Amino acid sequence: MSRSASHASVLAAYAVIDFLAVLFGYAISGERTLEEFYQRLHPFAVPFMALFERERLPSRSALSRF
Repeated sequence: MSRSASHASVLAAYAVIDFLAVLFGYAISGERTLEEFYQRLHPFAVPFMALFERERLPSRSALSRF
């Protein structure tokens, strides 16, 4: 599979709302970096994403490719 095809398949697994949920949470979290936000959010990822009626948190690498 080519790099662009694998890139498209990763992004196809997530909707824009998934990324907006993460960025919204990060914006109000007060964390200095997105990495710190992900570390603190990890234990609560499923309930956090459920607030947006989503099943899972996008990976950090998927977010950086969006």
